[in-house]
Amino acid sequence: MIMNGLKSESEKKFFCKFCKENRLKLFVVALKVLHDEAAAEDAVLSCFTNLAKAFEQYSHLSPKELSQMCCSVVWCIAHNMAMAHSLQNVKSNATDSSLTEEEKQLLILKYVLELKNKQIGELLGISEFVIYKKISTSQKKLPQYTEDIEYAKH
Repeated sequence: MIMNGLKSESEKKFFCKFCKENRLKLFVVALKVLHDEAAAEDAVLSCFTNLAKAFEQYSHLSPKELSQMCCSVVWCIAHNMAMAHSLQNVKSNATDSSLTEEEKQLLILKYVLELKNKQIGELLGISEFVIYKKISTSQKKLPQYTEDIEYAKH
């Protein structure tokens, strides 16, 4: 099923060999982010599935370059899975719905992902000072919320 995007027999052989040689490395990358073996397997499978679907675009890369790219992709997939899981935990732990989605996301970036205000500002295209003010305002609206986020991290 994964190999549906692969056209030739040589692509299929290369892909199978590549998966066998790189699965463990990608699994370790995902596991470091997710701390859950089943979720890490899902991240690796998602990476390989996406690679097979778009294999033609990456066929010019050497195996080493392809491996490096896949490490980045699986890290991104795992990171997104972890963030989605944290967001779900935070939403279920929140005791007050007075925070906007933007405020919840800012608090997650700050306390779950442990980004600095400058990093958050760069990601969102907002000044560091504006991020500081928005986070401060969010914290004042719901002091219990930051405790919920810290709880969701663990």
